[in-house]
Amino acid sequence: MCDEPVSALDASVRAQIPDLLDDVQQRLGKALLLVSHDLSVVRRVSDRVLAMKDAQVVEEGTAEEVFDAPRHPYTKSLLAAVVTVGTDAAPPGELLEAGGPKPTRPGMPPAGATKPR
Repeated sequence: MCDEPVSALDASVRAQIPDLLDDVQQRLGKALLLVSHDLSVVRRVSDRVLAMKDAQVVEEGTAEEVFDAPRHPYTKSLLAAVVTVGTDAAPPGELLEAGGPKPTRPGMPPAGATKPR
């Protein structure tokens, strides 16, 4: 299991991790479970992908199916949120609206609010 394997790494090391994961998988002949918000790593390393919202699977399929033809609005908004060099980012709020209502957690303050002590 790889939980956010590149999240705390600088760019020079981060680029090497997908190759390392591929190598480990091939040498050991084992599957890897990758948990990540870095969609470029997910696409590069994964054969199958699950998209989750509020701890529920909203879409599943091969990496090609999910990345090239997402079906669920939340998956579409996640992929639209990936900013690449030379592209325009969506206006603030547009991505969440495309994916449905903003996520909420019972007992959690709204985003940006502080919890009273």
